[in-house]
Amino acid sequence: MKNLLLIVATCLLIQACATSGIKVIDTIPAISRPDWVKSTKEFWQKKNDFYFRGWAQGYADPEIQKLDALASAKSALARQVKSIIREEFKRALEGQKYDPTTGGYLSETFVSVVDNLEVTGAVLADSYNERIKEKSGADYWRSYVLVKLPREEYEKCVKQAFANLRAQVRANMRARDLAEQAEKRFFEREKLKE
Repeated sequence: MKNLLLIVATCLLIQACATSGIKVIDTIPAISRPDWVKSTKEFWQKKNDFYFRGWAQGYADPEIQKLDALASAKSALARQVKSIIREEFKRALEGQKYDPTTGGYLSETFVSVVDNLEVTGAVLADSYNERIKEKSGADYWRSYVLVKLPREEYEKCVKQAFANLRAQVRANMRARDLAEQAEKRFFEREKLKE
C-alpha cells in the first residue's frame, strides 16, 4: 500500500511539475532522462539483482543532494529486501508439516531476526541530476539515484538471517529441525528462480 501511495505521489509530482512552470535548465550528466528515472517503479528485480530508484530535491549543491538520495534509497532497498526474505521464508515454511505452535514460534522468531538484519552490499548503480528553475524564481537541484543489491549480497543476507535464526532456536529441538527444513526449502525455491 505504501508503495502504491509513493508511486501515485511521484506521478502527481511529475504532472504538477509539467503544468506548474517548472523548467529543467541543466542536467548532470548532460543527457536526457534515463529510462530508470522516467519509470514509475521504485523497486524491481532484474537478472537476479535488486534495484531501487530514489530521489531528493531542494539542495543548492547536487553532490550533497545525491548523498541524501543515496542514503534514503539504500534504506528503502533494505526494507524491500527484508520484506522479500520474510515472504519467501513464509512460503518455505508453508511447504512443511509442523506443529502450529512450533511453526508460529519459528515464524515470529524469523520475523524478529530479519527485522534486526543489516542489509549491506548495496551500491550506487547510476545517478542523474536536474537543475530546476521554477516560475517563481526558485532554483534548486533534483537528484535521482539507482541503487543495486547484487544477488550474492542478497544471498549473504539470507544466510545470515538463517544463521541468526538457528542461534535463537538452538535450545528448541522441534523449532531447530523445522528451521533446517525451511532453510533447505528456501534455497531450493531460490534455485528454481535462476
